[in-house]
Amino acid sequence: MMRTIHRDIVGIVVVSKDGKILHGMQDPKTSMHPDCWIIPGGGMNDDETKEDAMIRELKEETGLDISPYALEFLGNSRTAVFEKVLRTTGEKVLCDMTFYDFRVMIPLQSGDISVHPSDDLIECKWIGIEELQNFKLPPPSIELFRKLGYIA
Repeated sequence: MMRTIHRDIVGIVVVSKDGKILHGMQDPKTSMHPDCWIIPGGGMNDDETKEDAMIRELKEETGLDISPYALEFLGNSRTAVFEKVLRTTGEKVLCDMTFYDFRVMIPLQSGDISVHPSDDLIECKWIGIEELQNFKLPPPSIELFRKLGYIA
C-alpha cells in the first residue's frame, strides 16, 4: 500500500497595477497539472511560517521579492490528494495537501516587474483577469478565481 504524506502548500495570486496575474508553466514531467498555467507556490518547510514560505517560494520560482508588500491571506478551504514521486528518494506516495492562499498587489505595471522562471517553472506569463477564461487553468486555480470573482 502506498504511503500517504501531508503537505501544507502555499499559493499566491500576484496582481499587478494593470490587473494582470502572474502565472507559471511547470515542467510537464514533474507537474501535477501538465499544460496548465498555475499561480506560484509550493510546500512549506517545517520551520517556516506560511508568509515566509510564500516569500521564499515566489523568489525561488520567479526571482520576484514581495517582502516589501502586504500579503493578504485568502484562506485555506481547499484540499487535494495527488500521487507524487519524492525528489529526494524517488518513492511514490500519496500527497494529502492543504492549500493556503495569499494575494499581493504590486503597485507597478506588469511590464515593469522583472520575473525569471526557475526551480519548478519553465515559463512565466502575466495574464489579464479578463483573459483568464482563455487559458488552461488547473481546478484549484479555477476554484480560487471563482471565489475571488475573477471568473464566473
